[in-house]
Amino acid sequence: ICTKCSSTMEAEFPQGTEDPSFAIEDFVAYAVGDGKWKTYLERASILVLCDAHRFLMPAESGGENSTRTMRALRDLAYMLPPTKSVAVLMGPYLGSLGDAERHVHRVPFPRPTLEELTTMVKDVGKRLEAKGKVPVDLNGHTEDLGAALAGLAMDEAVRVLKLAIVDQKELNASMAPILMAEKAMVMEQAAGIKVRTPRFTLDDVGGLDLLKSNIERLPKFLKQSAKDAGVRGPRGYLLGGPPGTGKSLVAEVIASAANVPLLEWSMGASKSKWYGETEGQVAEVLESAEAVGRCVLLVDEGEKQTSSGGGEGHEVTEGVMGTLLSWMQDNESDVILVMTVNHPEKLRTELVSRFDSKWFVDYPDVDACAAIIEIHTSRRGVTLEADELNCVAGLAEANKLCGREIEHLVEEVKREAFYDDREANMADLTAIISATRGLATQPKRKAAIEEMRAECAGQFKPAASKSGATTGPLKMEGDGLEIDL
Repeated sequence: ICTKCSSTMEAEFPQGTEDPSFAIEDFVAYAVGDGKWKTYLERASILVLCDAHRFLMPAESGGENSTRTMRALRDLAYMLPPTKSVAVLMGPYLGSLGDAERHVHRVPFPRPTLEELTTMVKDVGKRLEAKGKVPVDLNGHTEDLGAALAGLAMDEAVRVLKLAIVDQKELNASMAPILMAEKAMVMEQAAGIKVRTPRFTLDDVGGLDLLKSNIERLPKFLKQSAKDAGVRGPRGYLLGGPPGTGKSLVAEVIASAANVPLLEWSMGASKSKWYGETEGQVAEVLESAEAVGRCVLLVDEGEKQTSSGGGEGHEVTEGVMGTLLSWMQDNESDVILVMTVNHPEKLRTELVSRFDSKWFVDYPDVDACAAIIEIHTSRRGVTLEADELNCVAGLAEANKLCGREIEHLVEEVKREAFYDDREANMADLTAIISATRGLATQPKRKAAIEEMRAECAGQFKPAASKSGATTGPLKMEGDGLEIDL
């Protein structure tokens, strides 16, 4: 607690107060004094209450006499206005201040804009040129470096830029990737966000023709001409469906198609045991994403992070949901929120309704299985003829294998062949795929998936024109193989 007031304050104002409620009461008593105007002027003071959010938490959440502190704030709000004294409360997140709320002026501190970051880079470049210690060659690309720092607080941006200059011993336009990498580490530590460049494209997705066609159109909606025409692209993609069907891959492909960075956010990492701090951290993540500018914010397995229920953590989850829903409702930024869920039928209605692009990603049909197998075998140097590929794909579809299961089986075949010092072949794939039944064939899981499909029908668009959702026997003439699901 810091104070700045008249020279006589040290003698009259109690020093070393540890309890914030007593400090507030002492400050009010000192500022008011005998209630005369001359006293107000003589004792004009500023009380700065640092980390005020800690003092406003309930005792069961580790708060420090929060009830007494809240009462002290109410008295302060009532008694202080006639005086010339001011109280300043600081904290990363300040929830409701109760009866004192209507007397408070909240001052948010937004993250720096692209223009401010660009100006900062220019100023640093000018100072370096004046000193002549390191080469400076921005060549009109200062905005690129500013964009690479977007999402950081100004002091963080300055520190990241200076570290990069010290490491590279120069300042030039080609440093944007270095700044992006440094920014990723800072944002992961501060806001719990992983920032990375997308690794996959539409060519890495097997099947899902309808969803891929939609994603192909996305870049046009992101152009300035679309905004000028009053058209904007989807603000949120909700990808639901059984596990292993490629939802997380599609989320990355959306970022790749839009040519924007991918921000991975684990809501669990934003949750805190301290009252009100979780909502503040969630708000900070969303603010950081907005400051980055055009990007994809990915929430993987969203039903685990947004589900409601009683017990410990329920109030925290409600706070997270409230903050997220409000942001989604009012979001006018270039952030595209992508949420993947394995159980879309368990999501709250108010959350589902916020997404303007909802897709159900089902099990692959035989053609999609062939595409998935070809992608993974090609990556690993396994060559299959067209008829061999179709045969293996038929087995995979019949056994209800999802994309992830197919990938794991191809990897296993490659490992075994490598151990035996030989090349993997058709026989290896046929043997392992025909002997492996997918998780979707388990009776309980099968019933749950059918229920999921029924719940999502009409709300979610199918990601593929055909899927492997139907069940039935696969018969292959000539080899005596018959699989009945």
